[in-house]
Amino acid sequence: MKYPFSLVFIFIVALLTAAAQTRPANNYFPSESEFKELKAVSPDKNFAESSKLSRMPNGELIADVGFEKYAQRTYEFEKTRFLSIEVITLSDMQAAYSLMTLLRNSGMHSGPPGDEYSFNDKGICFAQGKYWTEIRAEGVPEDFMKRVALSVSSRIGQRQEKRPSLISHLPKTGFDASTVRYFPGFKSFKSYTRRLPGWSRSCGSDMEIAQAKYEVDSQAGTLSLLYFPTNEIAQDCYSKLAAIPESSEKDSGKVYLKTVGPLVGILEGPLDTGSANKILNSIQYSYSVQWIYEKKVKPTAIWGVPLAILGTVVKSVFFVGIITIISIAAGVAFAFARFNFRRRNK
Repeated sequence: MKYPFSLVFIFIVALLTAAAQTRPANNYFPSESEFKELKAVSPDKNFAESSKLSRMPNGELIADVGFEKYAQRTYEFEKTRFLSIEVITLSDMQAAYSLMTLLRNSGMHSGPPGDEYSFNDKGICFAQGKYWTEIRAEGVPEDFMKRVALSVSSRIGQRQEKRPSLISHLPKTGFDASTVRYFPGFKSFKSYTRRLPGWSRSCGSDMEIAQAKYEVDSQAGTLSLLYFPTNEIAQDCYSKLAAIPESSEKDSGKVYLKTVGPLVGILEGPLDTGSANKILNSIQYSYSVQWIYEKKVKPTAIWGVPLAILGTVVKSVFFVGIITIISIAAGVAFAFARFNFRRRNK
């Protein structure tokens, strides 16, 4: 019995659709065959509703930096211990880097695994592109946790090794890289900071914020570097801060300010003017100009007919022409040979 072609086509499409529906929602997690020490012990947790983050540690912060999806799997390690892998998809690279600076276990290191990672005896976490990954395990060898992290990192995809541009504007004089904190917006800054500083009441909420500790000439302070959408907004913030009486900031010690372009630097701490200037004067911002030359737009159609189709037609006509010429030449040659043959046999 022969089946109509349409029925066979529908059957193939149905099989492909079923396969796509049964495929796992993600493939970040190692299979049980990849590491003989691991055995999955519970169903994966997957959700995309930010409301479910309220039941998780740091859930509010994760939602505020830009949450998209959550995935988690727990493994049994050598029958006595457990290892948990958590992969959070965020809105962009800035959000993932922010969580890296705010939730890291210890100092940050350049990847792999990930673009940046942090590690201690209780786990490893890393940021890679727009993904934030945390592997938690106690009593599991450090080298094994790193192997698992490398596996997850390779499954996520190619490393980007990029940082938010604001980080590059943090001055290098007296800089303590281990203390960097980055906030993609004021909302995440507010949810992370228990007590908002006084300057936060004067600069609105449309900004990125980077913070770090500095020490110059045995004098320490904390720098908050604010990045605004325009120079005008930055200048307005600077003017408002400069107008605040020094007596209202006694709880924070001395406050020093600097603005350049869309940046506003706020240095707080018991530093003298000379030491503060060494830090603030190294804040730089420059604009890059890139010339864009207008390229002639090639037409995509002639007389309403797409060029691709016209090209195919022209090639076909050209090919038929060549075949015709070859056929005529062969016919003439054959006729000439036949004529000579008959003339010789007379």
